[in-house]
Formats: sequence, structure tokens, C-alpha cells
Amino acid sequence: MSADKLFKYRQKMKKLFALLSFAVLSTVIAEEKIAYGAGEMKNPARTLYVSTAGNDRNDGKTLATAWHTIRHGARELRAGDTMLIAGGEYFESEVQINVKDKSIGFSGQCGKPGAPIRIMGMPGEKVVLRGAEFMQSPENPVKAGVYEFHLRGEPIYDKIFEVPSQIELQPVHADELVRDYPGTYYLDKPGHLLVHFAAKDQKGIYVGRSRIGLRIHGSYIHVENLNFENYYEGIYMRM
Repeated sequence: MSADKLFKYRQKMKKLFALLSFAVLSTVIAEEKIAYGAGEMKNPARTLYVSTAGNDRNDGKTLATAWHTIRHGARELRAGDTMLIAGGEYFESEVQINVKDKSIGFSGQCGKPGAPIRIMGMPGEKVVLRGAEFMQSPENPVKAGVYEFHLRGEPIYDKIFEVPSQIELQPVHADELVRDYPGTYYLDKPGHLLVHFAAKDQKGIYVGRSRIGLRIHGSYIHVENLNFENYYEGIYMRM
């Protein structure tokens, strides 16, 4: 074979190899798009709804028959389902997806490639999951900025926030200190709580009641447009 023919043959083989490489790479990318993350929604299943105006005795199949709590709706989700949550504030204890204590290898409530589970706030609406109980301030303060509350149970992880500033108040070991220092609180065992607000014109307090907002034990779960407030951890995930 002449040098000229050999050169043309090598150029032809290079082009062929490049085309084959591109085809293989495209196939790998296409497979990865489905195999990783929440996955591409190829075969959507049900769309289910939660609303602050809903009722957990409803079927959740339309906005008019929406459930009331995200926690209740989450238990019903299966691969391919989408749960749309209407705007508003939801006081939720731990919302669980596929959680089964002392077990491994379970997948009853996981999404699948091409059929992820989607948990989404409705587009253009603000959805807040709150892990704290609201308590309105009494009409009469003990002194300027200082208020007395009575709690049913201790706050989780000593989390108390003033509302609406969301400033986290700091615990002190004596009620005398609360009276002198803004941004503090004192809680005794019977549930007597003394609070000194850090900011002016506060309406009350949030008392921490839940450590985790959303606990996910599984794969192919897509979460979008949700705001977590007053939890110790917003989202806890385990594969």
C-alpha cells in the first residue's frame, strides 16, 4: 500500500472511531440521566394534593379533595407519584418517606428510574413546613418586652424563637437574668417560661417540637419548592 493510500486509510479509520465513540458516549449519558438523581419522569403515575384547607379523610386526588397534612399524604406515595402541596404554613412533626426502623434493604416506598416520587410545593406558591408550636404573647407583659408563658412539655433542643423576627432566644439559669437581658428565656421544670424579646413588637414565640422536617430512607425522591423552618434538621436522608 502506497504512503498516500495508507494516510487516507488512517484518516478514514479515525473518523469511524470518533463516530463510534460519540455513539457509545451518548448511550452512556442517556442511561445516566435515568439511573442517577431523581430520574427522568417517563411514566408518571398519580398526582395527589395537600392543602391547609384539606382533610385527611379525603382521597387527595384533587385540590378540592386534598389532604390536610403532608405527613398523611407522604404515607400514600408510591413510585411515580407526585404530591403537590398548596401554599401555606404546615405545622408538621417528622414527615417520613419509606421509613422502617431496624430494617435494611426495604424499598416499598422508593421511587424508581423513570418513576421517581416527587414532593413539591405548587409553582409560584410559598410552602412552609414548621417544626414549632406558636404561642401568642399574653396581653400584659411582666415588664417592657418580658412575657410569661406556660408550656406543655419542654422545647426540643431548647429551641425557642420569637415571632415574627425569628430570633432564637438563649437560655439562662435564672429568671432575674431574663428580666435584665433581651434575647433570653428561663424555663423551670413545671413549664413556667419567662421570655425577654430581643426585637420590638413581637407577637409571640415558636416552641420547638420536632427535630426533623422530612426524613427520607430511599432513592429517587425529588423534593422541590419547600421551606423548612424551626427544625433542628430540615431534611434527613439515608439511601
